[in-house]
Amino acid sequence: MLEGLKRLRVVLGPNEFGFSFDLSWEGTIPPQVEPQHFIRSQERVVFDSKRMAQTGRWAGSITVDGETIEVTPDQWWGIRDRSWGIRPGIQSRGTGTFYWLYAPVQFEDHAILCIVQEDAAGRRLLEEAVRVWPDGTTEYLGRPSYAPATPRAPGTW
Repeated sequence: MLEGLKRLRVVLGPNEFGFSFDLSWEGTIPPQVEPQHFIRSQERVVFDSKRMAQTGRWAGSITVDGETIEVTPDQWWGIRDRSWGIRPGIQSRGTGTFYWLYAPVQFEDHAILCIVQEDAAGRRLLEEAVRVWPDGTTEYLGRPSYAPATPRAPGTW
């Protein structure tokens, strides 16, 4: 950790696999705490968690089999998120089906963070869409919604 909630460095030294790196990450927006994620199923709490999201840029180098790739912040953008709390484990039964959209997007001068979770019946369990500026100003963008399907040319998504 170079600077809490702002800058970090990750290093993997040379090894028998021929893969190493020395990278620094710097946030482009302050970390944003997303809404509480709380779900009960059959009177049992299956989710009670929070998540922090932050967009940023990478700098440094990656080496693979002797070839070094320069990582520059003008081209290497990213997102980090950290969550904490109660979540169902892989052995959990009866936690239900859900649909998840997690779409953090970084633009040159701001970020948009969008998160939506719906249960199998289409009920919203969690939602948020915000625009975040580098100074931390946050703008609520309204309720995320889906556009109806549109015709596409054959052979395209």
